[in-house]
Amino acid sequence: MEGFQLDRQGDQQILRYLFPPAFGGFSATLYLRGALMEQIDASESVKELLSPELPLVMPLQVHGTDILMADLACSLPERREADGVAISRTANVAVALQFADCWPVILGTSTPEPKFLLLHCGFKGAVSHFVTKALSWACKEWGVEGKGIWAWLGPGIGPCCYARSATGDPWTKRAFESFPSKAVNRLSEKSVNFDIAGAIKAELRQCGLVENRIFALGECTSCNNDIFYSYRKGDVGRRMILVAFFT
Repeated sequence: MEGFQLDRQGDQQILRYLFPPAFGGFSATLYLRGALMEQIDASESVKELLSPELPLVMPLQVHGTDILMADLACSLPERREADGVAISRTANVAVALQFADCWPVILGTSTPEPKFLLLHCGFKGAVSHFVTKALSWACKEWGVEGKGIWAWLGPGIGPCCYARSATGDPWTKRAFESFPSKAVNRLSEKSVNFDIAGAIKAELRQCGLVENRIFALGECTSCNNDIFYSYRKGDVGRRMILVAFFT
């Protein structure tokens, strides 16, 4: 499990992201299924229970490709629509994103100073090449090439469990056109399974990221529903929450 560490805070299961020394001072924790998450019922309770003594940026996630620059102006109670949030040390805020089958992606660079981009990327995001768009943005804004960026891909629904109708679905049609062939498994004339993480990792490599700078947890939220929340397993009102900030 290189790049990650499963841990607990009392009755609460958590996943810590492990960053190289050059990224010192950045903390990212994914709160998994647990007692603390069962208390979360609104953005205000996320701030109260999970956020450090910092303003919290928690966008409204809409399965899109917009990126928000984290700063005080967009912190709670303000909630702008976005599925990506960029954060630097000077922002002096914390960031929170929610997940229940979609994939949490963290992109980061240490050159010339640590900066990060947190993404909520599900099927629609992968079909829309959200990761490629985010990396293009990061390379331009951070002044680095793909080989200077690191990536962490947390838990999400795997190809074992993510099936869609093979016909009559415009998003399925788009996926046939945009996903690499290895990420598509046609089960029958009526059903197809998609490897969302496989499509994301293919984009990371195509954008120039070095293989040993890509860390993927490789856990399916649906298969491991005792650890993770999964929308497809019935967790309609509950989410895992990724909280990140500079210390």
